[in-house]
Amino acid sequence: MKFTVSTKPLKDALDLGVIKSNVSKFYQKSCLAQITASGNVLKINLEAAAVTSEITLKGQSDEEGSRTTFVDCLVLKDLVHTLDASTTTIEYTSGGVIIHSGKSKFTVPQMV
Repeated sequence: MKFTVSTKPLKDALDLGVIKSNVSKFYQKSCLAQITASGNVLKINLEAAAVTSEITLKGQSDEEGSRTTFVDCLVLKDLVHTLDASTTTIEYTSGGVIIHSGKSKFTVPQMV
């Protein structure tokens, strides 16, 4: 499944949702980002210090149904901030997600 979203709103949402000082190796849930694509909605769920956040973005999926994966939230945020293209495509694979931007693609591994 591939989900396409505008890069600028994705960057802004991750800026607000992922705060580096709240992420700790000692609280493992704070290191995870749950990415769910369903229909034309992308949801990113985060948790830090028992405070949960949900980011909802509009976009376009290439197939019906929903897909969910867990990735490292800091890796996701840092990677998205390096992208310059106007749109970003998130491709779900068995081992995580592949982020396509322009002619580049980056693999973000799934966390268990």
